[in-house]
Order: sequence, then structure tokens, then C-alpha cells
Amino acid sequence: MQDWLLHPPVRRTIAREFRTFLLEYTNEIGESVYGARINSLGERNLESLEVNYSHLRNTRATVAKFLVQCPQEVLKVLSHYYHS
Repeated sequence: MQDWLLHPPVRRTIAREFRTFLLEYTNEIGESVYGARINSLGERNLESLEVNYSHLRNTRATVAKFLVQCPQEVLKVLSHYYHS
């Protein structure tokens, strides 16, 4: 699975799907779960975001699988796309 992360289209897809997850995941009453957390990161100049793995697994299973199989590589992909 790690070999797949060598392909730029796969890396872009993982980054895009994770971003979509963060922006679109809502709780049972339709409120964004991660939107307020992301805003708080910027306001407080924080550098980490805690994500519930089951939320990711239930909505973006492929991204979750990559994260479990090769966590360091996926975090590098996300860091590259969100810090550049």
C-alpha cells in the first residue's frame, strides 16, 4: 500500500478526500464537527487537530485504510499539501 503513495495522483486524492472530510463531516444535528476546531487552530495559532478515527473510517474508508497501513507517509502527504 505504501507504494501507492509514491504516485502523485494518489497523494492528491488522499489530501483532497481528507480535506473534504474535515469540511463536510457533521454531527447528528447537522453541525460541522471539524469546522470550529479548524477555526480555533487559526485563532489560537495551534498546530495540531485531533480527528476521531471512526468518523474518518465511516465516511472515507480508503483514506482511513491508508492511514492505518502507513501513518507516517500519509501524515507527510497531508503536511505537504496543507503547509505549501
